[in-house]
Amino acid sequence: AVVQTETDEFGSAESAFEIAKPVMLEPALPRFANISDKLALRAVLHNETDFSGEVEVRVELDDTATADTTTRRLPLAARESAAVDFFVEFKNAGTAKWKWTARFLADDGKTAFRDTVQSTLKVGYPVPLLREVHLRRTEAAEAELLEKVNPVLLDGAGVVRVSVSNSRILEMAESIEQLLHYPYGCVEQTTSSMLPWLTLQDFRESLPSLKHTEAETRAVVNRSIDRIFTMQTASGGLAYWPGGQEPMLWGSAYGGLGLALAKRAGYEVPAESFDRLCKYVSAQLRGMGEGADKLDHYGFNERCLALYMLALSGRAEPAYHELIFTRRAGLTSENRALLALAILESNGAREMAAELLDPKAPEKIHDDGMFWNASRGQATRLLAWSLYQPEAPAMDTLVADLFGGRTSGHWRTTQGNAWSLLALTNYIKRVETGDKLIAGTVAWAGQSSAFQLAKDAPLHLASFPLNAENGVQPMKIANPDKKRVFIEVEIESRPRVVHQPRQDRGYGLSRTYAKIEDDDTLSELKDAKVGDRVLVTLTLTARENARFLAVEDPLPSVFEAVNPVFKTQETKAGAALGRDWVSDYKELRDDRALFFCDQLFPGTYTIRYLARVRAAGTATAPSAKVEEMYHPERFGMTETQLVSTGALK
Repeated sequence: AVVQTETDEFGSAESAFEIAKPVMLEPALPRFANISDKLALRAVLHNETDFSGEVEVRVELDDTATADTTTRRLPLAARESAAVDFFVEFKNAGTAKWKWTARFLADDGKTAFRDTVQSTLKVGYPVPLLREVHLRRTEAAEAELLEKVNPVLLDGAGVVRVSVSNSRILEMAESIEQLLHYPYGCVEQTTSSMLPWLTLQDFRESLPSLKHTEAETRAVVNRSIDRIFTMQTASGGLAYWPGGQEPMLWGSAYGGLGLALAKRAGYEVPAESFDRLCKYVSAQLRGMGEGADKLDHYGFNERCLALYMLALSGRAEPAYHELIFTRRAGLTSENRALLALAILESNGAREMAAELLDPKAPEKIHDDGMFWNASRGQATRLLAWSLYQPEAPAMDTLVADLFGGRTSGHWRTTQGNAWSLLALTNYIKRVETGDKLIAGTVAWAGQSSAFQLAKDAPLHLASFPLNAENGVQPMKIANPDKKRVFIEVEIESRPRVVHQPRQDRGYGLSRTYAKIEDDDTLSELKDAKVGDRVLVTLTLTARENARFLAVEDPLPSVFEAVNPVFKTQETKAGAALGRDWVSDYKELRDDRALFFCDQLFPGTYTIRYLARVRAAGTATAPSAKVEEMYHPERFGMTETQLVSTGALK
């Protein structure tokens, strides 16, 4: 147990206990597995008695895996341990729950002992699932739902999920999924993933991802608040990554915006820490009068965002509203909207907001290369108009343009999705009218699911298994009363071919494995045994300047990553760890290694880290990937690789 005070004083205490049964069975599994892996799963037996005898070990598998045999017998001497292996092939994804049983009978034929244990193991898929989301609304008596789906997905195996609702909020479902499940956790992404819980409380029954209890919702938001403050620096500002030392004005303003919204929603935000954050943001505005002429589009963007955040926090800076207003002719439309939001939130001059939002003003759009997204600019204008004149005809045009800018049901990046969510929520609340009582049926491949929508039951979920036979058949929704219904169809499909080729969409990426010998020299990875060390090398080629790059390297299930800060783990032959690539943040997880760089110049870079062989068998190493987090269309991937290892030396 560890305790820490606000002044960085620490204390700790510990205690221990042991469970010592006469005969014990201990599964020694890898940390995870993937479909198609063939592994030797080991269990270790401990005989703590003075009897020798024979032990029968049995494993009861679920549908995630199959084995050539699930029962083995072996002798077990007194006061000794022994290992037993089961050769397993993984067939289905999910969380494997297996029951292991050991029955020991002593040589005297009378003395018997038994031990039973359950193990769990996450089983994934070695290549990304093919996934599409299609949104539609209809007032027809019958409609076909799969007509625009890529036939490649329908030829695979997986699931088709259909959501039917009487509310247009369902059209936000995929963007919410993208926010909630984005895999990284910088200040921007942590804040963005918190926003759905704060802004959509009234729609939780209409959105599958948010159908959680109040206690569960509060726990998620509180974790996000805590994580944001792990990025607070000594200055009070927020760094981009947890534990960072350099504050970032844009990240501080955006994180502060999320915290201000959390306070408005009734969540407890540490007052002293939030006060320090607001003071930092306010201090960064000082001196802007002399330097405003030198600011670029990004410089104005972070300051306009800062002014909006301070206004939301009840700490408006009207003098700086007026200062930037005098330079409105050079502002992008997004920055004009942010400044208008700051003015309106602080009950400033509506005439200033009107001029900033004037649709006749010259349109200035500029990709600042940081977090910009075209949909974000549209969303900030819509959000400002919803405060200024929510009934204005301009609202409908902005909404149509924003919804029309989606790709696969969302706005491409966390910034596009987050600001679109903020902008559209109030609009949808205002236009939610009409008959809520709708009845009908979704039918596919001999299966049907009836729905009965009402005001207090606005969502119906149906799930259908996908296989090659079902995929050629039409899926129909019946709506006999011809009422307006909103539909989301999500298709997840596993490709028939597991092994994937290398891809270069702006970045070259390759991966090699080398065995580290006992004298720390490197050799080809062959005949590797459980316990051997492996050097993983990623070679990245960037052809242009890049911002906020993420490199994700999934491990094969026979490996586990080793913390690279251990200097004793460095190797000979010039292969030092991570000398060419400088990570602004990195994580080693059970199944992957993650490296992030906030700014990268053109060139070739090398990332190296250590792994250790944890299990025997043959496993697929999924493709490593590099992508720009805010320009995901620019990425690179390695090919998948097969890795074979043997039993312990």
